[in-house]
Amino acid sequence: MSCLALLVEAQGPGTVGGGSPDVPSSPSTSVSGPAPLEPPTGKRLFGAALNLKSDSPTEFNTRIGQSASVFMFSMHIPPLNVSNNTPSPAPGAVGFGAGTDNLELIDETATDAYVHLSVFPRRGLDSQNFTQADIQRIVNTCAGFNARGRGVFLRFAPSMNTPWVRWGQQPSLFTVAWNNLHKALREHPEANQTALVWAPQEATGSPWPKGGSSSPAPGTANYDAINPKDPFQDPYAVYWPGDIYVDWVGLSVYYRGKQYPWTANGLPTVDAIADAIRGVNSVSKTDFYDRYAAQKGKPFMLAETAAVYLRNKTGSQAIPAGDPAEVATKRAWWSQYMAPTFTNSFPLLKMICLWDMQEEGEQAQSNLYLDYRVTNRTVNEFAADLKASQGSFIWGNATGFRTTYVPADAFKNPTLPPGPPSGPGPDDGNGSDNGGAASRLPQAAILAMFIVPFTSVGCWFAFAIFRFRRARRAAAAAALEAENAPPSPDNGSEKGDEGEDAAEVESVDDSATIVNVNATLDRSKHRSLDEVSLGQQSSHLSVDGHSSNSSNSSATGSLPRRSSSQIDRLDQIDIAIHPSTTSI
Repeated sequence: MSCLALLVEAQGPGTVGGGSPDVPSSPSTSVSGPAPLEPPTGKRLFGAALNLKSDSPTEFNTRIGQSASVFMFSMHIPPLNVSNNTPSPAPGAVGFGAGTDNLELIDETATDAYVHLSVFPRRGLDSQNFTQADIQRIVNTCAGFNARGRGVFLRFAPSMNTPWVRWGQQPSLFTVAWNNLHKALREHPEANQTALVWAPQEATGSPWPKGGSSSPAPGTANYDAINPKDPFQDPYAVYWPGDIYVDWVGLSVYYRGKQYPWTANGLPTVDAIADAIRGVNSVSKTDFYDRYAAQKGKPFMLAETAAVYLRNKTGSQAIPAGDPAEVATKRAWWSQYMAPTFTNSFPLLKMICLWDMQEEGEQAQSNLYLDYRVTNRTVNEFAADLKASQGSFIWGNATGFRTTYVPADAFKNPTLPPGPPSGPGPDDGNGSDNGGAASRLPQAAILAMFIVPFTSVGCWFAFAIFRFRRARRAAAAAALEAENAPPSPDNGSEKGDEGEDAAEVESVDDSATIVNVNATLDRSKHRSLDEVSLGQQSSHLSVDGHSSNSSNSSATGSLPRRSSSQIDRLDQIDIAIHPSTTSI
């Protein structure tokens, strides 16, 4: 049973009908040139589908020591939170976890990783359960991501060729819905970084035992389409919508155990993945890669892939007796898609998406846990092997924290300007030795913690020094101006109050300031004051309210005249300070 069997509870076949498609569904000539979001030759995107109720893309990146370039999310049509007549999901649906409310987790990676958006029309594909409004919601969500610079792989109704999903084994309804979705997507001007991915389940066992939720009744058109008279007829062909309506092709490929009903562990064969892609063990022997990738010129992805390891639910979850070790089982699987020979055999393989979850078994497996994870007990071995082979993988680039998912986008046509070209790929920090550039983010944050405080202090000191020097220059300029000014006339105080001048002189603190008064007394004619020096700052004392200096004397060497009261007062100061040298 496929992992997608666990997504939706079985409800019976959907209604056949829905009219003819808006565009022809017959194959046509493939479009030349690279497909949307296609990596360069020899390079592959790498990512995972996670249980987003208990895990996150950021935690996955931490576990593997790399920045994955793509993460899978789901969109259920209608949403799982719709309450009216909404069936309870099967137990395994909890394992899948993802709903549109989890899409914001892609932004928490702070990288340019792509969104692998898997759309599940969980009530079927007839026109009543999958409407034009549903199509517009899907397209608007993709356009919202694209407008903000994030690419989207849109995988609509995956595993459509199986009977265990509600939308399965209804080829006519599927091609109608697909082509209507393609038309709406291409008509939206902002949905320009979305690749439409056609991805069935690999056909080993097809058309599978009857009795699934969507198994068509004998005698119906769908039954006849999937049960051809020629057993070697291509089992995928009835679901093909046309070359020009598909951007990428993909397959879901799993290892489920030694043999049906999958209750014991075992080692995968050395070419198990390649054999599934080539159809070696299928009835029809259809080579999917050759027919849908190579011949049509489409990039190819392993849309879901993993090897299961079974554990008993009881006790300590011990493995069934005699089974091989978990590392040996899972390494036998992952070593295949990491090998250079595998890449060389499938040069159009451009993306690998792991199914990194644990689920609860059903029916014959009801007493077992189905552990598909490689980042649990086997994470050290997986991370080491991934690092050794990462030369062909493309990792996500660090972008900083930004918003690319806005829930309201789904319900309106976004009018944002187109975002800058973005997406995983080579850049200066995306080498094969560092797992992409996301690892630079913590280093940058730590560096900023040191740089910002030191820069702030340095700027403050520079500003303080600037102000200090500016004040000194202003003081020097004022002093120079004072020295070059002409002497003031001897007409007393500007206010005409000699008493104020005397009061200013009396207020000088003789204990802290040294005042040298050199006076030449000419009692017969007049007295003149040569210089009054106040303190170590060489301030010049003026008794009439003006600054004076010996250099400001007139050409004849005469000084401003003083009033008799001023001269008498200066004599008193000189006698008080120098009693032994002053004579009357």
